[in-house]
Amino acid sequence: MLTRDGRFAYNAQTPRDGEKVCAKCHRWGELADFPANDQARSGRSSWCRSCHRDAVRDWRRRNREIENARRRAQNPQEDPK
Repeated sequence: MLTRDGRFAYNAQTPRDGEKVCAKCHRWGELADFPANDQARSGRSSWCRSCHRDAVRDWRRRNREIENARRRAQNPQEDPK
């Protein structure tokens, strides 16, 4: 639910046990829909798996050379002669 000024109202719905709202898409979901994160108070990420997956795919698309260099460093192969 949105407030009058267009912001998302997090308290519009009371969470049930085992549910959480995604900070990116603002959808409610089961805790299993949120990846584990030891640094978070709840032990789960603030973004749902689909939002997290989309963000990672977008970053990898925008930083293709960095990602390719990282993968090459992890999997060194002999130079073909």
